[in-house]
Amino acid sequence: MRGDDIFYWDDTGFTADGKFVDGALHHAGMVLYP
Repeated sequence: MRGDDIFYWDDTGFTADGKFVDGALHHAGMVLYP
């Protein structure tokens, strides 16, 4: 994580990223609320 941005990658090459806005994660066109 860096600030409100989250970046993930694993040993298989899978990657994901997103951004936290007002406590909700915005990822791949979706908004995930806690």
